[in-house]
Amino acid sequence: MSTAEVTVEMPEAPISAPRKKAKLWLRLLVALLAVAALAGLAELALRAIIPTVIAGVVRDNMGLPKDHPVEVDLKGSALFPALTGHVNNVSMKVDSVSVFDGIEANLFAYAESVPFDPSKGEIIGARAAVTIPSKSMNSVMALVSNGLIDEGSVRDGEIELGRTMQMFGYDVPLKATLAVSVDRGDLLVRPTSVSAAGFDLSTEELRPLLGESAATFLDTHVVCVRDQLPAGITLSQVAFKSNVFGGSATVSAKLSPDLLSNERQLQPGTCPAP
Repeated sequence: MSTAEVTVEMPEAPISAPRKKAKLWLRLLVALLAVAALAGLAELALRAIIPTVIAGVVRDNMGLPKDHPVEVDLKGSALFPALTGHVNNVSMKVDSVSVFDGIEANLFAYAESVPFDPSKGEIIGARAAVTIPSKSMNSVMALVSNGLIDEGSVRDGEIELGRTMQMFGYDVPLKATLAVSVDRGDLLVRPTSVSAAGFDLSTEELRPLLGESAATFLDTHVVCVRDQLPAGITLSQVAFKSNVFGGSATVSAKLSPDLLSNERQLQPGTCPAP
């Protein structure tokens, strides 16, 4: 009996499958690169556009000239938050701004989130700090002393004021040291020391001699500045620093979320009737 041989031919695997897969991955890679490139261009565009928009709104609301420098910095990505109409972690710096009563200062502000158009939405987590240089400190000291000083300086975080007054027929240099803080948006002024050169007088002995100036130099009192600030800005802290030029001050404030979108928040605040 003979044995029959059976030959089975196996079909060859198609050689085009790996090439098709390679082309598919190549297309995906090109698409991803294209999206990344577009995202990069969008990021660059937003970083160019958004600071300009914010700076323009700030100039308009602060009454600044169109060429006044306003520096706006965006931290992190501007693209993805912008998809929701907001930009996160925005800081801003404006130098040489007139704050009030002729006081010129440098302004720094930060916000956790700002609408793409700040004039049409709310700002989240906004705060600001105003640094008052030495050249404007005389105006600050005149403010906290109701204008009753001839000279002033900063020493150990407090204001030291000087005034020459007539006492017993003599011109007597009077010196007072005031500690200034913020209480519910107002300046709280607390005298810590007072002396009249050449005289050993107590506070109560000085009071009748000082006349109308007594309250400023001897009594703790409140100086309201809310009527000189927009209603949407509330003072939160003040700090004084001494230097060879007489001293400087940094005033911190909280900003209302609708400060730039609500005209009423930009109007001057009010002080209680005396």
